[in-house]
Amino acid sequence: MNLIRLMLETPGSGLFEDPIGTFDPQHVQWIDNIVRCARDSGVRLMVTPWDTFWMNHRWHISPYSSELGGPVHEKTDFIVKPEVLDAQKKRFAFIIDRWGNSGAIFAWELLNEADVWWGASAKQLGDWTASMAEFVRDYEHRRWGLNHLIAL
Repeated sequence: MNLIRLMLETPGSGLFEDPIGTFDPQHVQWIDNIVRCARDSGVRLMVTPWDTFWMNHRWHISPYSSELGGPVHEKTDFIVKPEVLDAQKKRFAFIIDRWGNSGAIFAWELLNEADVWWGASAKQLGDWTASMAEFVRDYEHRRWGLNHLIAL
């Protein structure tokens, strides 16, 4: 077994960006270290930009929460609101720019447990998935001339 699922935010690791669009340098360095160790050890990573379980259960600290000035008033906004989708694409772009050509990436997992936390309809989730998959695929190919697997 040489595959690890790496969720970029967990309670122990802190927030990857706070506020939205501002990436925490210490957190980025922590991920840099993981990616480097994985590459050097022949381990591949399935990168998940959000740990939705903890994001949902710790919504009070999420920079996406409207209570903290974020754009998500109802959790469905995370899947459907254009400004949130733009912020998510910026996060994916940062991740792809930073680690997409590292040699350690196996796949991008767009959103863990998408059907559980957001209260979105199947159509809304399908639209979100299609939009994000297209963005990740196209952006990564333009940036690095390659594509990794995309999972949901």
